[in-house]
Amino acid sequence: MIVVKVLDGAVQLEDGRIRNLGHAATLDVVPCARLYLSPVVHHILSHWTLAGGDLEALIPVSTPIHHDLLWWLHHLSLDHGFPLQSLTPLVLMTDASSLGWGAVLGVLTAQGLLSMVEASMSSNWRELKGVWYALQFFAAPLHGHLDVVRVDNRVAVSYINRQFGTRSPTLNLLAHHIVFWAETHLLELQAVHIWGVLNR
Repeated sequence: MIVVKVLDGAVQLEDGRIRNLGHAATLDVVPCARLYLSPVVHHILSHWTLAGGDLEALIPVSTPIHHDLLWWLHHLSLDHGFPLQSLTPLVLMTDASSLGWGAVLGVLTAQGLLSMVEASMSSNWRELKGVWYALQFFAAPLHGHLDVVRVDNRVAVSYINRQFGTRSPTLNLLAHHIVFWAETHLLELQAVHIWGVLNR
């Protein structure tokens, strides 16, 4: 077991298995767990490394990390997990190009153009942005449901499901916007990869 103490604005570690924080059992049963755990893990590891791996060293708690720790305190009760019964999801299909984005929800469709700045971004970013625009457009019918978004981009799928990434700050920021929004509007958001030829 890993114990993290918050002492007068600092964190103290009491177990050497710090990296196991990223594999906590709660990640798969608590909605948005990865979103609020990953910044804490990165913050602790970076300061712990600077301290030479000293488990007695106090690690400062910044304001964003304090916010994440408070989130965990408020979500430790049993009523914040996923429902055990199977649910029928609403399926949202999205796609994006260098010109615009499109989405389909049942018989409903939506599309829009990207700005010049947005169009100049990477294809991974455009696909994530397409998901964001689609969620905003269909916010009302998606509200409170288990929603599955189908995207023909594996990177976008990974950033949504993992709720964070380490390789691209711009993708990470956009994924955070998506997951934060989903936390307050949807029961759950899952992303599934679909081959481009099927995403029509």
